[in-house]
Amino acid sequence: MAQLEYNVASLVTFLSQWPGWRVYTEPGLVWCESAIANEAFNKVIRCELANVDAALRLVRLRDEAFGRGAPLAFWVGPRSKPANLTHILEELGFRPTAQAWGMVRSTELELQRHHLPDVEVQILSGYNLWPSWLAVFGQGFGLPWEVAEAYGEQLAIGLGAEQPLMHLAAFIQGKLVGTASMFVDDDQVAGIYNLATAASARGQGVGEALVSHILSQARARGCRWAVLRSTASAYGFYVGVGFQPVARYQIYAATPPATLL
Repeated sequence: MAQLEYNVASLVTFLSQWPGWRVYTEPGLVWCESAIANEAFNKVIRCELANVDAALRLVRLRDEAFGRGAPLAFWVGPRSKPANLTHILEELGFRPTAQAWGMVRSTELELQRHHLPDVEVQILSGYNLWPSWLAVFGQGFGLPWEVAEAYGEQLAIGLGAEQPLMHLAAFIQGKLVGTASMFVDDDQVAGIYNLATAASARGQGVGEALVSHILSQARARGCRWAVLRSTASAYGFYVGVGFQPVARYQIYAATPPATLL
Protein backbone atom coordinates (compact mmCIF):
# COMPACT_ATOMS: atom_id res chain seq x y z
CA MET A 1 0.00 0.00 0.00
CA ALA A 2 2.86 2.39 0.82
CA GLN A 3 4.36 1.72 -2.64
CA LEU A 4 1.08 2.64 -4.32
CA GLU A 5 0.52 5.82 -2.35
CA TYR A 6 4.09 6.98 -2.93
CA ASN A 7 3.72 6.35 -6.67
CA VAL A 8 0.47 8.33 -6.83
CA ALA A 9 1.95 11.23 -4.85
CA SER A 10 5.07 11.21 -7.04
CA LEU A 11 2.98 11.30 -10.22
CA VAL A 12 0.90 14.19 -8.90
CA THR A 13 4.08 16.11 -8.11
CA PHE A 14 5.51 15.33 -11.55
CA LEU A 15 2.35 16.56 -13.28
CA SER A 16 2.44 19.82 -11.32
CA GLN A 17 4.78 21.03 -14.09
CA TRP A 18 1.56 21.71 -16.00
CA PRO A 19 0.62 25.36 -15.28
CA GLY A 20 -3.09 24.55 -15.11
CA TRP A 21 -2.69 22.49 -11.94
CA ARG A 22 -1.32 23.36 -8.52
CA VAL A 23 -0.24 20.84 -5.92
CA TYR A 24 0.11 21.69 -2.24
CA THR A 25 1.85 19.71 0.48
CA GLU A 26 1.73 20.43 4.18
CA PRO A 27 2.06 18.19 7.25
CA GLY A 28 -0.63 15.54 7.03
CA LEU A 29 -2.24 16.86 3.84
CA VAL A 30 -1.61 16.74 0.08
CA TRP A 31 -4.13 18.23 -2.33
CA CYS A 32 -4.38 19.73 -5.79
CA GLU A 33 -6.51 22.43 -7.34
CA SER A 34 -7.31 23.81 -10.76
CA ALA A 35 -9.58 26.28 -12.48
CA ILE A 36 -11.11 23.28 -14.23
CA ALA A 37 -14.33 22.52 -12.35
CA ASN A 38 -13.93 18.76 -12.21
CA GLU A 39 -13.23 16.45 -9.28
CA ALA A 40 -10.24 14.88 -11.04
CA PHE A 41 -8.37 18.21 -10.87
CA ASN A 42 -9.52 19.27 -7.40
CA LYS A 43 -8.90 16.56 -4.85
CA VAL A 44 -7.23 15.57 -1.61
CA ILE A 45 -4.95 12.60 -2.21
CA ARG A 46 -3.60 12.26 1.33
CA CYS A 47 -5.16 13.24 4.64
CA GLU A 48 -3.44 12.25 7.88
CA LEU A 49 -4.49 15.05 10.20
CA ALA A 50 -4.71 15.09 13.98
CA ASN A 51 -8.31 14.90 15.14
CA VAL A 52 -8.14 18.27 16.89
CA ASP A 53 -7.13 20.05 13.66
CA ALA A 54 -9.08 18.11 11.05
CA ALA A 55 -12.55 19.64 10.98
CA LEU A 56 -11.41 23.26 10.83
CA ARG A 57 -8.75 22.55 8.20
CA LEU A 58 -11.17 20.60 6.02
CA VAL A 59 -13.81 23.32 6.24
CA ARG A 60 -11.26 25.82 4.95
CA LEU A 61 -10.17 23.49 2.16
CA ARG A 62 -13.76 22.90 1.06
CA ASP A 63 -14.61 26.60 1.18
CA GLU A 64 -11.50 27.49 -0.84
CA ALA A 65 -12.59 25.07 -3.57
CA PHE A 66 -16.16 26.33 -3.51
CA GLY A 67 -14.87 29.89 -3.72
CA ARG A 68 -13.25 28.95 -7.05
CA GLY A 69 -16.51 27.36 -8.19
CA ALA A 70 -14.85 23.94 -8.11
CA PRO A 71 -15.92 20.64 -6.56
CA LEU A 72 -13.63 18.82 -4.15
CA ALA A 73 -12.96 15.09 -3.90
CA PHE A 74 -11.34 13.07 -1.11
CA TRP A 75 -9.65 9.70 -1.39
CA VAL A 76 -10.14 8.01 1.98
CA GLY A 77 -8.06 4.87 2.57
CA PRO A 78 -6.64 2.70 5.34
CA ARG A 79 -3.95 5.25 6.24
CA SER A 80 -6.30 8.25 6.30
CA LYS A 81 -6.67 10.16 9.56
CA PRO A 82 -8.37 11.04 11.80
CA ALA A 83 -10.23 7.81 12.44
CA ASN A 84 -13.56 9.64 12.12
CA LEU A 85 -12.61 11.31 8.81
CA THR A 86 -15.61 9.93 6.92
CA HIS A 87 -17.96 11.27 9.62
CA ILE A 88 -16.35 14.71 9.38
CA LEU A 89 -16.65 14.69 5.59
CA GLU A 90 -20.33 13.73 5.71
CA GLU A 91 -20.99 16.49 8.24
CA LEU A 92 -19.38 18.91 5.79
CA GLY A 93 -21.65 17.83 2.95
CA PHE A 94 -19.39 15.29 1.23
CA ARG A 95 -21.03 12.15 -0.10
CA PRO A 96 -19.51 8.81 -1.16
CA THR A 97 -19.40 8.59 -4.94
CA ALA A 98 -17.28 5.52 -5.76
CA GLN A 99 -14.92 2.89 -4.44
CA ALA A 100 -11.48 1.98 -5.69
CA TRP A 101 -8.94 -0.70 -4.88
CA GLY A 102 -5.19 -0.36 -4.56
CA MET A 103 -3.53 -3.33 -6.25
CA VAL A 104 0.00 -4.66 -6.69
CA ARG A 105 1.73 -7.24 -8.89
CA SER A 106 5.26 -8.50 -9.34
CA THR A 107 6.67 -7.56 -12.74
CA GLU A 108 8.89 -10.65 -12.69
CA LEU A 109 5.96 -12.98 -13.36
CA GLU A 110 5.19 -12.69 -17.04
CA LEU A 111 1.56 -12.34 -18.05
CA GLN A 112 0.07 -15.28 -19.90
CA ARG A 113 -1.21 -13.42 -22.92
CA HIS A 114 -4.47 -14.43 -24.53
CA HIS A 115 -5.07 -11.40 -26.71
CA LEU A 116 -5.44 -11.69 -30.45
CA PRO A 117 -2.26 -11.60 -32.57
CA ASP A 118 -3.37 -8.43 -34.35
CA VAL A 119 -3.30 -6.31 -31.17
CA GLU A 120 -0.21 -4.12 -31.52
CA VAL A 121 1.10 -1.88 -28.73
CA GLN A 122 3.28 1.18 -29.25
CA ILE A 123 4.84 3.79 -26.97
CA LEU A 124 3.79 7.26 -28.07
CA SER A 125 6.70 9.59 -28.75
CA GLY A 126 4.96 12.50 -30.47
CA TYR A 127 1.70 14.34 -30.92
CA ASN A 128 0.46 12.76 -34.15
CA LEU A 129 -1.73 10.18 -32.42
CA TRP A 130 -2.48 12.23 -29.32
CA PRO A 131 -6.01 13.39 -30.29
CA SER A 132 -7.02 9.78 -31.04
CA TRP A 133 -5.47 8.60 -27.76
CA LEU A 134 -7.39 11.27 -25.85
CA ALA A 135 -10.67 10.36 -27.56
CA VAL A 136 -10.40 6.69 -26.53
CA PHE A 137 -9.19 7.63 -23.04
CA GLY A 138 -12.01 10.14 -22.53
CA GLN A 139 -14.71 7.77 -23.76
CA GLY A 140 -13.35 4.93 -21.66
CA PHE A 141 -13.57 6.99 -18.48
CA GLY A 142 -16.79 8.77 -19.42
CA LEU A 143 -15.17 12.22 -19.42
CA PRO A 144 -16.60 15.29 -21.16
CA TRP A 145 -14.36 16.28 -24.05
CA GLU A 146 -13.23 19.53 -22.39
CA VAL A 147 -12.04 17.52 -19.37
CA ALA A 148 -10.27 14.99 -21.60
CA GLU A 149 -8.58 17.89 -23.40
CA ALA A 150 -7.37 19.32 -20.10
CA TYR A 151 -6.00 15.91 -19.18
CA GLY A 152 -4.30 15.91 -22.58
CA GLU A 153 -2.49 19.17 -21.88
CA GLN A 154 -1.32 17.80 -18.55
CA LEU A 155 -0.39 14.27 -19.63
CA ALA A 156 1.46 15.51 -22.71
CA ILE A 157 4.42 16.07 -20.36
CA GLY A 158 5.06 12.36 -20.90
CA LEU A 159 5.50 12.68 -24.66
CA GLY A 160 8.80 13.11 -26.44
CA ALA A 161 12.04 12.95 -24.48
CA GLU A 162 12.83 10.22 -21.95
CA GLN A 163 10.53 10.74 -18.99
CA PRO A 164 9.41 8.79 -15.92
CA LEU A 165 5.94 8.99 -17.49
CA MET A 166 5.15 7.23 -20.76
CA HIS A 167 1.95 6.69 -22.72
CA LEU A 168 1.05 3.58 -24.68
CA ALA A 169 -1.51 2.93 -27.39
CA ALA A 170 -3.00 -0.35 -28.63
CA PHE A 171 -4.03 -0.84 -32.25
CA ILE A 172 -6.16 -3.36 -34.11
CA GLN A 173 -5.72 -3.25 -37.88
CA GLY A 174 -4.14 0.17 -37.60
CA LYS A 175 -6.93 1.73 -35.54
CA LEU A 176 -6.13 3.09 -32.08
CA VAL A 177 -8.40 1.19 -29.67
CA GLY A 178 -6.65 1.28 -26.27
CA THR A 179 -4.72 3.60 -23.99
CA ALA A 180 -2.51 3.29 -20.92
CA SER A 181 0.21 5.19 -19.08
CA MET A 182 3.11 4.08 -16.89
CA PHE A 183 4.87 6.20 -14.29
CA VAL A 184 8.13 5.06 -12.67
CA ASP A 185 8.93 6.70 -9.34
CA ASP A 186 12.23 7.14 -7.51
CA ASP A 187 11.76 3.79 -5.75
CA GLN A 188 11.61 2.04 -9.14
CA VAL A 189 7.95 1.11 -8.79
CA ALA A 190 5.84 1.24 -11.95
CA GLY A 191 2.37 2.74 -11.64
CA ILE A 192 -0.26 1.89 -14.26
CA TYR A 193 -2.76 4.61 -15.13
CA ASN A 194 -5.32 5.60 -17.78
CA LEU A 195 -6.04 2.07 -19.03
CA ALA A 196 -9.03 2.26 -21.36
CA THR A 197 -10.38 0.30 -24.32
CA ALA A 198 -12.67 1.57 -27.06
CA ALA A 199 -16.16 0.10 -26.78
CA SER A 200 -15.86 -1.44 -30.25
CA ALA A 201 -12.74 -3.40 -29.22
CA ARG A 202 -13.68 -4.74 -25.81
CA GLY A 203 -13.31 -8.45 -25.25
CA GLN A 204 -10.48 -8.71 -27.79
CA GLY A 205 -7.55 -8.72 -25.37
CA VAL A 206 -6.61 -5.06 -25.72
CA GLY A 207 -6.28 -4.55 -21.95
CA GLU A 208 -4.14 -7.68 -21.60
CA ALA A 209 -1.86 -6.51 -24.38
CA LEU A 210 -1.36 -3.13 -22.73
CA VAL A 211 -0.68 -4.60 -19.28
CA SER A 212 1.74 -7.14 -20.76
CA HIS A 213 3.65 -4.40 -22.57
CA ILE A 214 3.80 -2.22 -19.46
CA LEU A 215 5.15 -5.10 -17.36
CA SER A 216 7.83 -5.68 -20.00
CA GLN A 217 8.76 -1.98 -20.00
CA ALA A 218 8.79 -1.95 -16.19
CA ARG A 219 11.20 -4.90 -16.07
CA ALA A 220 13.44 -3.18 -18.59
CA ARG A 221 13.60 -0.15 -16.29
CA GLY A 222 14.51 -2.27 -13.27
CA CYS A 223 11.08 -2.19 -11.62
CA ARG A 224 10.16 -5.25 -9.56
CA TRP A 225 6.62 -4.12 -8.71
CA ALA A 226 3.69 -2.62 -10.56
CA VAL A 227 0.86 -0.82 -8.75
CA LEU A 228 -2.47 0.68 -9.73
CA ARG A 229 -5.83 1.89 -8.47
CA SER A 230 -8.79 0.03 -9.90
CA THR A 231 -12.42 1.03 -10.24
CA ALA A 232 -15.08 -1.47 -9.23
CA SER A 233 -15.85 -2.28 -12.87
CA ALA A 234 -12.20 -3.08 -13.69
CA TYR A 235 -11.44 -5.04 -10.51
CA GLY A 236 -12.11 -8.48 -12.02
CA PHE A 237 -9.94 -7.73 -15.03
CA TYR A 238 -6.94 -6.76 -12.91
CA VAL A 239 -7.29 -9.81 -10.68
CA GLY A 240 -7.37 -11.87 -13.87
CA VAL A 241 -4.01 -10.47 -14.99
CA GLY A 242 -2.34 -11.15 -11.67
CA PHE A 243 -2.87 -8.09 -9.50
CA GLN A 244 -3.68 -8.50 -5.81
CA PRO A 245 -5.72 -6.00 -3.76
CA VAL A 246 -3.85 -4.34 -0.89
CA ALA A 247 -6.19 -1.47 0.04
CA ARG A 248 -9.71 -0.20 -0.52
CA TYR A 249 -10.51 3.48 -0.97
CA GLN A 250 -13.78 5.33 -0.63
CA ILE A 251 -14.06 8.45 -2.77
CA TYR A 252 -16.08 11.33 -1.34
CA ALA A 253 -17.03 14.48 -3.21
CA ALA A 254 -18.83 17.76 -2.63
CA THR A 255 -19.93 20.39 -5.13
CA PRO A 256 -20.50 24.12 -4.56
CA PRO A 257 -24.07 25.19 -3.76
CA ALA A 258 -25.90 26.59 -6.77
CA THR A 259 -25.83 30.06 -5.21
CA LEU A 260 -22.02 30.06 -5.46
CA LEU A 261 -21.83 29.03 -9.10
